[in-house]
Amino acid sequence: MAAQRVIVAVAVLTGLLGGCAGPRPQPWAPAPQVHWEELAGTAVPAAEDGYVILSPEPTQGRFPAAIGVSRVGVEIVNAETAERRPYLCPRPRNEFLSWNSAFDDQMAVSEVFPVWQRDLGGAEATPGQIVAAFRALGAKVGLIYAQNAPSETEAEMLGVIYDTDTTTPLATVHARAHSVPPRERPRGPRHAIPWETDARALVRVEFQNEVARCLRELLKRDVPQTVDVPAGWVMPETPRWIQWPPQ
Repeated sequence: MAAQRVIVAVAVLTGLLGGCAGPRPQPWAPAPQVHWEELAGTAVPAAEDGYVILSPEPTQGRFPAAIGVSRVGVEIVNAETAERRPYLCPRPRNEFLSWNSAFDDQMAVSEVFPVWQRDLGGAEATPGQIVAAFRALGAKVGLIYAQNAPSETEAEMLGVIYDTDTTTPLATVHARAHSVPPRERPRGPRHAIPWETDARALVRVEFQNEVARCLRELLKRDVPQTVDVPAGWVMPETPRWIQWPPQ
């Protein structure tokens, strides 16, 4: 009887240990990489860890402006022919919060809003169609960007900033980051904060900073729009003083 109890106890313990084991982690596999041409529609000077201004001429009245942003991904439609199809990543809520926080100290940026797949009206997510959606929704400036993962511990982000009135690329922006070991904490490394260690989070912060620096440079090259007095507006010759409170 004692031997039977020992066997039952071992069987129960083995079952509990087996049940506590979590699912095996899936091996890392790279997603299809987004190329610069899929963000610009044509060949553009690619930025590397920074930004490149493509239109150095001064402008007038571009700012203040609303900015539209769209994150592009690609899927392989046909593996044999390597046919690729772009799509907009469906994360508008995250995009709205993170990009508005990135520009909350820029008075020349009135708002930042995401444009996603439903805003294209069923059309394919080409650069021209995305910029047309920016313009239709009232954005003077647009950003089309993507995030790639060259390796399991490396991430990069690349983007093209547009003038939506002319559908002209104004600048290219690029950032890269690597995952870092977690800092020692009282609870141990298992409680590391991914936003401080994961390359995908680190590159996002760096990319947003580069975009902000690029927009500040574009702002420096922009001259405010001339404001004229509307026709028929009559300016008083002398100030009219108003007594308050009235007698």
